[in-house]
Amino acid sequence: MAMTSNPYMETWQVADQSTGHANAANKTWWETAAMTYEDWSSDDREPRNKQHFEDINRAYLAQNPFLADYFQRLDLSAMRVLEIGCGMGSAIINLTKSGAASVTAIDLTEKAAEFSKLNLAHFGIEADVKQMDAEQIDFADQSFDFIYSWGVIHHSRNTDQILDHIPRLLAPGGHGVIMVYNRNSLRYYLKGLYQLLVKGLAFKGENLASVQKYFTDGYFHKHYSPGEFRNILRNKGLTPEKTSLSHMAKRYLPLVPTPLDNFLKRKFGWLLVVEFRKPKPLR
Repeated sequence: MAMTSNPYMETWQVADQSTGHANAANKTWWETAAMTYEDWSSDDREPRNKQHFEDINRAYLAQNPFLADYFQRLDLSAMRVLEIGCGMGSAIINLTKSGAASVTAIDLTEKAAEFSKLNLAHFGIEADVKQMDAEQIDFADQSFDFIYSWGVIHHSRNTDQILDHIPRLLAPGGHGVIMVYNRNSLRYYLKGLYQLLVKGLAFKGENLASVQKYFTDGYFHKHYSPGEFRNILRNKGLTPEKTSLSHMAKRYLPLVPTPLDNFLKRKFGWLLVVEFRKPKPLR
């Protein structure tokens, strides 16, 4: 989800200039840089065999401690599940193991849909995987009982448009979980201020929001405060039930003792997770 530098800066700048369309540039970025948990600068990032997919599936949980615990307690028995942004398909495997009756997964790119299908085939998992722009989801109303999206919709041109679909797609009483980037994180401010003050980008017209592109993946990378994102969900007709802050498994700050590191992740983590529900209509 993060990089120390953005090796694809030129790629997406060229894409934007050549297409004149932000969504096309966004798609080009992710077709070029699939999320495989390999180093962003590596020339060998894409999986080629079952062992590579096993490594990716293991990294998906190992590098996201929140998810390792979350999937242990998640019960999706008999539920119709939608994942928005399936990446390599690792979450589909865990959603299936949580008892889902069916899993549908979409992703903006052909590459992600292709790799997800290959991943599932290696492990005998069945799911309906489609290449689809989440801003233009065309499933029928109330098609799902649970919606899952981890680190995806903040990379969209129009995140609000995606969120409009969620209450429409959920059956009454249905629920879900979304992770987006936390603006109130140490990472946002410390890395941002470093770019502005030490690198001198403040004198080139950049601000805290704009400099995130120098160390964050994606063509778009929006950040939200917890209160802001909860209010957005409420305005869409959804009820936030639990808000958590988390971070990747790696140490937040160098040389910080583990107890303090864990505290900082819980209080100022970069990953903002909101579990929510669609209320049932009053009788």
